[in-house]
Order: sequence, then C-alpha cells, then structure tokens
Amino acid sequence: MNILEELFDGEIHPAEKKFTPESEYGKSVRNISETSEALFKILNNEDGEILTQLLKAMEEGSYIAEKEQFIDGFRLGARFILDLFVLPRQSLFDENETN
Repeated sequence: MNILEELFDGEIHPAEKKFTPESEYGKSVRNISETSEALFKILNNEDGEILTQLLKAMEEGSYIAEKEQFIDGFRLGARFILDLFVLPRQSLFDENETN
C-alpha cells in the first residue's frame, strides 16, 4: 500500500503526536495541567468559567497555528520535489554568461 492509500484509509494521522511524559513536551503539558487545576481551586465559579473560556480560546488558536504550519511544511516539501524532479535545472554558472 502506498502513502496516499494509507492516508485515504485513515491509517496516517498527521495531527496526532505521541509523546512520553518525560519528554520536554510532556513536562510542559503536565505543567499546564497542574497550573490550571491550581487556578480552578482558588477561583469561584464565574472566574473559573472565564479561565475555561481562555483555555479553550488558546487551544483553538494553537490548533489553527499548528494546522497552518503543517500545510506550509507540506507545501515546502512539495516545492522541493518540484525543484528536484520537475523544474529545469539551473546552474550558478551560466554557460552563456561572460565574466
């Protein structure tokens, strides 16, 4: 099976990223979780709701940024392929140019 078939069949999940709790990312996720839990404990219901809204808005913004970065990276990779295999090769030293 080729990569396009795997992607179509749902066997590739580019948005899912596995990580270990000991990794730098894992530590950051744990810190965010612990800090938000501590804040929820000291806030009243109304303030806790505002914090929930803020966290959801930040998560949405992060999702949008990650999606755009993924698309940009994919396009960059495609441009590399085009440059390597499709576009005519250009030399730094044009044979017709005189110095």
